[in-house]
Amino acid sequence: MNVSELLVNSVPETGAASNPGNAGAIPRGVMVDIRKALDDIQTPGSFSAIGGLAEHRFADRLGLHVEGVGDIAMPLQEEQARQLIAQCRQAPYGKGSEAPVDTSVRNTWELDASQLEFRSAAWAKTLDHCVEFTAKSLGISSPIVAELYKMLIYEKGAMFKAHTDNTSTEKIPGMFGTLVICLPLPHTGGDLVVRHRGLQKTLQTSVTQPSVLCWYSDVHHEVLPVTSGYRWVLTYNLAISPDLVRPTAALLQPDTGKLQQSLGRWLEHVGTQSEESEKAKRDVPHLYYLLAHEYSEASIALRALKTTDLARLQHDEDDEDEDGPGARHELDHVYETSVSIKKLVDLDGSLLRSALDIDDHDLLDNLISDCVDPLKGVDDRNEEYQGYMGNSGSTATHWYRTAATVLVPRSSTEKFLTRDLDSRGAQSMLRYYAAKCLDPKSAQRQPAEEYMHRLASRAWEPDSRGWSKCSPDVGTVIEVLKAAIASGGYDLFNNVVAWAGTDAVLARTFTLVRNLALAGRLDVSEVKKSMLDSLSKRHVANWSDYLELLCPSEKESSADLDEMAAEIVNQAVKRLEGDLKSGILQENDGFAFMLMIQRRQDYDLFKTCVLPDLEASTSTAPFVLGALQVLDTCTSDSKSFPQAETLEIVKSLSKSVISTMDITKLRTKQTLQAEERRTHGHKTPPTQLAQVIDPATLAELFQISFEHAWDDLLMALSLKIAAQAPSILASEFNFLWIPFLEHLIGFLHSSPTTTTTPPSPRYKQLTLSLLESYLTSSVGREPAPSASLTLPAVHCSSGACSDCPGLNGFLESPDRRTARFQVGKARRTHLQRVLGSLGGMVTLATEQGGRSETLVVTKVGGKSQRHRRATRLEDLDEEGGLRWVIGEEEYERILGMGFLRRGGEVLGAAVTAGVAGVKRSAEEAGMGGY
Repeated sequence: MNVSELLVNSVPETGAASNPGNAGAIPRGVMVDIRKALDDIQTPGSFSAIGGLAEHRFADRLGLHVEGVGDIAMPLQEEQARQLIAQCRQAPYGKGSEAPVDTSVRNTWELDASQLEFRSAAWAKTLDHCVEFTAKSLGISSPIVAELYKMLIYEKGAMFKAHTDNTSTEKIPGMFGTLVICLPLPHTGGDLVVRHRGLQKTLQTSVTQPSVLCWYSDVHHEVLPVTSGYRWVLTYNLAISPDLVRPTAALLQPDTGKLQQSLGRWLEHVGTQSEESEKAKRDVPHLYYLLAHEYSEASIALRALKTTDLARLQHDEDDEDEDGPGARHELDHVYETSVSIKKLVDLDGSLLRSALDIDDHDLLDNLISDCVDPLKGVDDRNEEYQGYMGNSGSTATHWYRTAATVLVPRSSTEKFLTRDLDSRGAQSMLRYYAAKCLDPKSAQRQPAEEYMHRLASRAWEPDSRGWSKCSPDVGTVIEVLKAAIASGGYDLFNNVVAWAGTDAVLARTFTLVRNLALAGRLDVSEVKKSMLDSLSKRHVANWSDYLELLCPSEKESSADLDEMAAEIVNQAVKRLEGDLKSGILQENDGFAFMLMIQRRQDYDLFKTCVLPDLEASTSTAPFVLGALQVLDTCTSDSKSFPQAETLEIVKSLSKSVISTMDITKLRTKQTLQAEERRTHGHKTPPTQLAQVIDPATLAELFQISFEHAWDDLLMALSLKIAAQAPSILASEFNFLWIPFLEHLIGFLHSSPTTTTTPPSPRYKQLTLSLLESYLTSSVGREPAPSASLTLPAVHCSSGACSDCPGLNGFLESPDRRTARFQVGKARRTHLQRVLGSLGGMVTLATEQGGRSETLVVTKVGGKSQRHRRATRLEDLDEEGGLRWVIGEEEYERILGMGFLRRGGEVLGAAVTAGVAGVKRSAEEAGMGGY
């Protein structure tokens, strides 16, 4: 059984002991009295109805025009009936627009509402009459909307087998039923048979001509086969505004004294149970009551209940205020029964729990029913059937679906809602309680905050007992924080920030603090400590982002927010010296750190506390260069940084970085990550991470020196890179030094200072040094004709691998160029992964054919490597920048790679010799000028 929708209704305990102990064995007389009291609450409406429309002159009133046919004459003639059918399509059966056509289940023709037009103004009066009939027959007093859905034509033999409309979805918001107008056309058969809770009606459209029919969506119904003529109908979807709380004036108002008395006896029984009994510690007092109708998951709430259900639950709430079709297979043996609550909501429709399993005995012991079988009369049933298989008999699984309400003493509500709850399920409960705290009209704000605190602790506190922890849902955490502030619960706010303060949560929390503080709804001093504590657990590089969220501009700030922002910067400054000594600060830390100082416009803090640390850390070039990017902007657009003095600081720091920087130690994230993969996750030491730099940052050091005309710095930096180029790691060329040249050449080629004059020889020599070192390390000297094809073996971590030994035998062979490995997908993926460590030394291809695919491994010769490097150089020469820097002749020489051939001179060696003597004058080295 699947109790698909369950409404929770708290029962006040006025006049009864409020001890939430075990309900124990509820006296049968109490259960009978409650059931009778609820069953006695009835309404005048029925679940279906049929009425005649003989007084309406359809020939005058209809004015029907059908696309592709034209005006429809009344009465309908055979010829036009066939024309209508020609425009129709076979009606499908199922959920959604892609539902299949199955004429063994549904055999009828249909036209969409968009194909129909009623051109007679009198038709609206007929439709109004049909809606009035529906409201009276179904017992509904609220305004009803009737939306045209389809025109259906049932010819001889057409039918629709027994089914229930899909109540898990709604065709229109607020839909509760169906209206059918059977147009005047003689036919026999085609009766509509409706069933609900053991009652059955037969609505004969062949007898009542023309007619109007209506029923609720959850009513089981079928159209019997038409035996002659045409059954011609219009179908409408019926709805009430989904936001409208339905009035109760049309509902019977029976004496609810019996219900109050019987519930009072139950609460007295609950109060007499010992809290210390073993069963009391496990159980929570509650009662289930099955509703008379079914509801879609989208609409289940008190305001969406139908007639009798609404009356019964409305009285409960008033008391609180005062305080698939197809063959069926008989089951010979029942092997297993399970019961679950698919969706648990409160009377407002707010989700509380989902997928909640309940014990069979729980349902039987606490169900208010007069029969042993709680599923008796439930029409919403699906079946999964499996026929005979070998020696096994056939099996069938029946799924029953119904709606119910649960009555719980108010003092036991929390215990009932949190039973068998895990940390994921707690998220929906937390959202629910947060909504109660944020609702100014809610009488449950104070207990809701207490529930929230206990739930949040169990769900998120690292050291709490109970549930296994899961990642906090950001939206849920923010709603809880909002609710905590709304109810003045700063302890809850601060605890949640500490427990569930992930990066995403913290970012949203800083924004929330700013908005609430500016609106005057939050005391910043109450939350400042917890926010600062959460920052202290994070990398300094992230602090700048949080500071921006807290104070994005002067207009979006206040005195208390400014004070908190200043404290954040001061805390960052205190951490700076220690973090630098530990060698963990990187380029993005320097950028973010200086950005915080710039936003605060605090030059004194920078000069007295920050500058000394920067001056002492110039050997950690990436960090200082990251800070220089921001500091250089302070020389022109800062209100508090003196321009001339700041410019001298930028130059001094740049000079120190150039003199102490070892460019051979500079790394990129890509190469370090590749090394971690090759060493099976061995973490990169912080000292290497501190040398990670972005190629654009390195190029910007040139640009800053160039724009300020610091020729001595340009000279020193160019000489250093040219001298150390041959010692650069080969793996860093692709990710650091070639991209660095792209930035440098792009800047030089577009600079107004250099476009009118040839570039300085220093840039030519620098570029040639890097390119020749790049080609020498990545391509190498051209091998002799008899050179070996031997490649290094790959590392395999699996001791049981039968493929890698053969692969390594091929790789180490001096004369084999290609090998084929016919292996399955998993083994092929393994080979591809281990071969990844060889980079461009091999190419991989897959051949189709046979039962398994073949992996083809080919060793790459020098020619292919040279071709790829030449392509990279051509990309570097976009818009002629590379030719402009090194000259046409050198460009052709580099692109041809002739210096790599045997016997050829490697210019890189001459360059190294030429630049190693740093004491030579700029004129002697031929590297003067810009």
